[in-house]
Amino acid sequence: MLSEFQVLSLWDYIQKNKPLLSIWELTAVLGFDLKDVNAIQQYATVMPVKKNQKRGVKGYILAKEQYGETRFDDSIANNSKYPGKLNRTQLKIKTEVNNKYGISLVAEKDPGEKIGCNGFDYYSGNFVVRDIKRIKTLVIGDYNTRFGQGLVLWNGAGYGVLSSSSSRKRNTGISPYYGINENTFCRGIGIGLKTSYLNISVFGSRHKIDALVKDSLGNSVSRIIETGYHRTEYELTNKHSLTHSLYGINVDTRFRIVNIGFTAAMHLFDKEFIRDTILSREKYSFVGRKNKNIGMHYFINLKNLDFFGEFAIDDSLHPAVLSGFEAMLSGNTGLSVMFRNYDKAYNAFYSAGLAQGGITRNERGILVLLETKPDTMVTVKGYFDYFEHPWVVYGVSSPSNGYSLSLGTTYDFSYDQSINVQYKYTQSLHDQSYQESGIVNVQENIKHVGRIVYRAKVTDKWQFNTQAIASRFSTENTIGYAIFQELECHIIKETSILFRYSVFDATYNNKLYLYVTDATNVFYTAI
Repeated sequence: MLSEFQVLSLWDYIQKNKPLLSIWELTAVLGFDLKDVNAIQQYATVMPVKKNQKRGVKGYILAKEQYGETRFDDSIANNSKYPGKLNRTQLKIKTEVNNKYGISLVAEKDPGEKIGCNGFDYYSGNFVVRDIKRIKTLVIGDYNTRFGQGLVLWNGAGYGVLSSSSSRKRNTGISPYYGINENTFCRGIGIGLKTSYLNISVFGSRHKIDALVKDSLGNSVSRIIETGYHRTEYELTNKHSLTHSLYGINVDTRFRIVNIGFTAAMHLFDKEFIRDTILSREKYSFVGRKNKNIGMHYFINLKNLDFFGEFAIDDSLHPAVLSGFEAMLSGNTGLSVMFRNYDKAYNAFYSAGLAQGGITRNERGILVLLETKPDTMVTVKGYFDYFEHPWVVYGVSSPSNGYSLSLGTTYDFSYDQSINVQYKYTQSLHDQSYQESGIVNVQENIKHVGRIVYRAKVTDKWQFNTQAIASRFSTENTIGYAIFQELECHIIKETSILFRYSVFDATYNNKLYLYVTDATNVFYTAI
């Protein structure tokens, strides 16, 4: 019912002006008009915030046992070198007191791993304090750091190009980590302090992560391993083979129409990175034991026009730049344009800048996003993204370029029933090898992806989500598909049962992604 631009605009308004006093105050929010307020007032209520309200203790325990039927899991079953069972076991315990204090524990065992004397293969946990006087967030244990537009630090979940009227990241600072990626998070202490016009975050981390050991003495590594698998002797040799220390600070000034922030981070490693010079794409990757990054991010609001961006450099002064603007063209149409230019030798660990290649390096491009609501029940979204890689990337043995475009529409039958249809077209370059001659040619590739999603709440107790996806990769002439059905039943208050079933067939270049309704409590999705 609300566009992405409207949601983000409302969030910014509340951050600057405190909570709403009346639902009619929405007409003062950028992107809202009287028609929007009349449409949503039957679904939304504005109530005063009750101070000193006792909220009590809340928490949950989530245990998950997953047995896969994919070809990958079948290969584990048929290979005796993996000592553990096929199942993926996960446990999550989380407790909060008055939304001020919290403690959590996450444990996991991957397929093929064996539960030994120390229990699970992976443990994560933290203690959190929120909104106590000048303390915005204090985390002792495992946490995320997310600043600016992600050019210096943005660990945890990131994203690429989205078909929405906005791809601007929101600076969330330090937050507790609840995931199961065993390497891309901070472990130590992080604190965020707040005043009326200034936020300061200081953090320190020391974390043992998996890395590919380069020599027999174990004095150097070639790359970080993010799979998290520890099943064979080879994988166990690389387990926690690299100690990563991270220290940094972020200062964020907040005024009426201008926000400016600065981020500095230092990464230290106990082993030296030595890259494989045979691979051309590794030529500009990080080498050594130490790397520093400094960045400046900004946000400027001028009524119906917002400017934002971030500038960053690494230890060798290689730059990375992202800059853009968002405009509300009318009461129901939003436009966003973003420019990016990441040097081919820019290196920043835990970065997640907007990129087609998924890495904040060796890419430049322009992204144009448009979202419009011709009717209160219809939303149309689309984007066009042109990108270039000045140096070679995985799967392409020369500098390359391409473009991607997407168009989708959502129709809301009612508050609890909607259908979404989306199409994406990508044209890029890809290596094509000929086995007989051994010659590798770079040729144009086209990929088509179509998606349809239908969600409905049948009764107060039953709701379902149906998704179908298909893709075609022209170079391999392969087709991938997935059909996903989700059914949720609410038994009693705050208790529900969720059924999921999926059928899929895909190749590496026909990777498929599914949207799930409870992503905040999902550890792993095997699609």
